[in-house]
Amino acid sequence: MRAITKANDFTFKDLVIFYVLHVSSDEKFSMQLLRARKSPVVPPFPFLDDILHDTYGVLVFQEQLMEIAQRIGGFSPEESNDLRRLMAKKHRDGVEERRPAFVRHAIENGYAETQANALYDLLSNQASNLCGRRNGEIYMAQWLKDEYERLLQS
Repeated sequence: MRAITKANDFTFKDLVIFYVLHVSSDEKFSMQLLRARKSPVVPPFPFLDDILHDTYGVLVFQEQLMEIAQRIGGFSPEESNDLRRLMAKKHRDGVEERRPAFVRHAIENGYAETQANALYDLLSNQASNLCGRRNGEIYMAQWLKDEYERLLQS
């Protein structure tokens, strides 16, 4: 978090993304974000650019996972939420039960089977590190409040 306090050109959105990455995953993702702000990361799947654009090409929020499941996997909002829950809690059996449907819909939407499987693997591997966007905003606002109160009292 020291990198946040030293940077002066972060927007609140950037701070939320950095905080979520810093707290929920290892440091390599937060460092990836710092590099991505200077030169955006090329997502492993270029067709995800419009979904990952706000987070500089890095999968950060649970809502992004759900949007990918809906757009590419053909899931309904309820199904994508169920998938998010299963992936976040690492219920391997439930996650693998939904793979064929995701891959089938992705193929119907014009994606290659290898792309669909690789994307599904990426989602299932990173799901436990994702945070809800609103939760990230709340946590960051609280951190800023605490940090500024501490600075003002010094």
